[in-house]
Amino acid sequence: MQSRKIIIGIIAIILLLIFSFRFVTAPILACNGRITLEDYASRATFSAIAVFLFAAIALFCLHSRTGKKRRRFAFPLVMIGLIGAGVAALTNVVMREGITADIVNASMPEAIGKSVITVIGTLVGGFSVGFGLTGFDFSRILRRERKPAPDRNFSENAAVSKTCAAVLAFLLGGLGVHRYYLGYKKQGAAQTCGFISLVGAYTYCVTQFVSGYKPSVGEAVLPLFLVLYGAAVSIWAFVDFIRILTGSLQPANGNPYSENLAQQVWIAQQKEKASDVADAIGKIAKLHEQGVLTDEEFQKKKAELLAKMG
Repeated sequence: MQSRKIIIGIIAIILLLIFSFRFVTAPILACNGRITLEDYASRATFSAIAVFLFAAIALFCLHSRTGKKRRRFAFPLVMIGLIGAGVAALTNVVMREGITADIVNASMPEAIGKSVITVIGTLVGGFSVGFGLTGFDFSRILRRERKPAPDRNFSENAAVSKTCAAVLAFLLGGLGVHRYYLGYKKQGAAQTCGFISLVGAYTYCVTQFVSGYKPSVGEAVLPLFLVLYGAAVSIWAFVDFIRILTGSLQPANGNPYSENLAQQVWIAQQKEKASDVADAIGKIAKLHEQGVLTDEEFQKKKAELLAKMG
C-alpha cells in the first residue's frame, strides 16, 4: 500500500510540473500572438486547477500521516487546508488581471513574473490542502464497510443492481444519480450541487465574455470556488465508480446487490438451519440428562440432526 502511494505521489508531481510549465508558457504564447486572450484564459484556468489538485494529491501520498493522534490535529489541519485553498484562489484571481493587462500591453517579462508567482501560490495552496488531508484516514473510508445484512427475508424488490449502479456512476456521477439509486440521498444532493455549481460558473463566465464585462476580483472569487467544488465532486463521483466495482460501496439499506442476492439468501438459510439444529440438539441433550433418552437414542438422534445440516 505504501509503495503504491509513493508511485501515485511521484506521478502527481510529474503532472503538476507539466501543468505548471503549461501555465507559465501560456502568457508567452499570448504575447507572441500564437494564442488568443480567450485561449489563454481557458488554458490558465485549467492549468491552475490541475496544479492545485495534483499538488494536494502529491503531498497527501508522500507525507507521513499523523498517526494515532491525528484526531487531536484534525481541526488545525482542516484550517490549514482551508487557508491554503483560499491562498491559491486569491492568488489566481488577483494575479490573473495583471497578467491579462500585461498580455494586452505585450509586456512579456512582467506577465511571466506574475505567472510564476501565481504558480507558486497555487502550489502552496495545493500542498496545504494535501497536508490537511493527511489527518483523515481515507483507508477506512475506502475500505469495505458493509452494513450487517439481515439473516433472513431478503427482498428481491429492495435489491439494486451493481451493474446499473456502476453505469450510473460512470455516466451520471456528477449529478449524484448513483447515490440516489443506492439510497444515499444526502450524498447525492451534495454531488448534484457540485454539478449545478459547475453549470453556474460556466454560465457566468460565458455571459460575462459575451457581454464584454470585466469582473472585479471580488466577483471572480465565487465562480472560482464553484469550479473547484465542481471539480472535487467529479473526482468524488469517479471514486464512487471504483468503489462500486470493487464492492466497497454497498446499498444504504444493507441488502446485497442483486447479483449477489442468491448467494446471500443461501448463506442466510444455512445460518437459520444451523440455528434450528443447534436448538434441537440442545433439547434432546436435556432429555438425555433427565434420563428420558438412552445414550444410544441420543447419539442416533444427534447424528440425524447433524446429517440435515450437510
